[in-house]
Parts: sequence; structure tokens; C-alpha cells
Amino acid sequence: QTLNPFFRRLIYEYEEFNEGVDLMYEGKFTEAIQIFLENEWSVEQNQIKYFFLSIAYYHLGEFENSLLNSEKFRTIYPILPDIFFNEACVYKAMGELPKAVQAYQNAIQLDDEYLNAYFNLALVFSELERYAEAIENYTKVLEINDLFYI
Repeated sequence: QTLNPFFRRLIYEYEEFNEGVDLMYEGKFTEAIQIFLENEWSVEQNQIKYFFLSIAYYHLGEFENSLLNSEKFRTIYPILPDIFFNEACVYKAMGELPKAVQAYQNAIQLDDEYLNAYFNLALVFSELERYAEAIENYTKVLEINDLFYI
């Protein structure tokens, strides 16, 4: 999946985040969190760092911290599908499948071609044994990208 334009802007426009983002891509989430927490940037940048913190905490399995940072970020940018996608992944990992469904659906409402949101929503519907809805979402994945595979 291509990066959401907002996420792409965060990475390329705010060079201050590069060190932390690079560490995240290397799987060094603890070190990335340390970079984000130790640095003070402009007010907007300090608010945007919540997005990256949310993702890093998710990958460390610190789900409550992930959701806390997502919530802080959403007060600034309430209509970014990626933050709902991340929250859905957190809820799925926590076993809170109805909340995961709602969060994936929120992401899809904001970006009706969010391939990974449809795919993960289908997986959750499968776990919930809501097979008709799972098939509907798997079908949407293939409509968006007929070459999609796991």
C-alpha cells in the first residue's frame, strides 16, 4: 500500500522526525520512542509526534500507551485514516474485536480505497464468524488491487 499523503508529508516535511522514523523502520521501537520523547520541537511537531509514538508503542505491545497517543493525535487531526487503522490493530491485538471493527470502518470511511483496512477488517469478521461480511471485504480488496496477496 502506498503511504497516506498525510503520513508521507510527516516523514518528508518534518526532517526532525527522520532519526526516530528510521529507527522504527529498523524495528528499534524503544529507541525511536526515546528520540520522540527527548526532543522538543514546535507545538505542531510535538503534537504530530503522538502519531509516531502510537505506532511505536503498538509494535512494543504497549497497547494502552498506543491508544493514549492516538487519542492525543486525533484531537489535532481527527480525520486521518491511518490513526484509526493503527487503533484498530491495537484493539485487534487486545482481543477487542468489536472496537477493531469500528476503527477499521472509520478508516475506510475516510479513505474508501484503504486496502489494508479492508483486508484486516475481513480478518476480524472471519474471527467473529461473520463470514458474509468477511467475503464482502476480501472482495473489496481484490477490486482495489486484483494482484493483492499475503
